[in-house]
Amino acid sequence: MATIPESLQQALEIDGALASALGNWKSGECMEVQTIPGQEASHSAIETAFSQYTKVIRVRSEALDHVSLDDSLEDILISFNDRIHLLRLVETAPHVVFFLVLDRKQANLAVARMAMAQISNHLTVS
Repeated sequence: MATIPESLQQALEIDGALASALGNWKSGECMEVQTIPGQEASHSAIETAFSQYTKVIRVRSEALDHVSLDDSLEDILISFNDRIHLLRLVETAPHVVFFLVLDRKQANLAVARMAMAQISNHLTVS
């Protein structure tokens, strides 16, 4: 099992990763942020983006409650010209979500998604 800082550091080791964060999608609270040194993304910008993206998760979660799908939300992808933002819900910790910022030119989305699934499965939130 890994702590929050260890898990965020593991996420930053994914090819193309620029920043990682973890927080509560129900409240919008960002618990912790880590960034690659020298990147333009500040902690406050990551926290703001995280908070705004949790609204997307809440809306999507409410939508799933209203349709008859026997399924659950794993992740949400938001793509930009130069960046990919990946939100990965943590199955073992209710309402906890990872936020990973990737450089679109350097990252492999399939590999990043698999790595985030593995990292989130080993996360210990106390």
